[in-house]
Amino acid sequence: MRSPSRTAGRSCAPSKTSSATGFNVSVAELDDANLWNRATLGIVAISASSAYLAGQMQEIDKAIQRLANSLSAEILESYVEDIAD
Repeated sequence: MRSPSRTAGRSCAPSKTSSATGFNVSVAELDDANLWNRATLGIVAISASSAYLAGQMQEIDKAIQRLANSLSAEILESYVEDIAD
């Protein structure tokens, strides 16, 4: 998601979150940390079930889209990468 970032110029440590949205994921700000109006977020979840993860990532994508819309932000790219053993 690209939006105004309050953490521009700072490195952010990964944060594990289980918020009111119910997602048990880790989130970190990546790349573009030196640009005040952009944020690249990495979101990670781990499970033995790839089907569960696919559904969870779809729900997370929808939640982020709603958040971006409420903030008048634009998501430039969103993708899921499944890394199996």
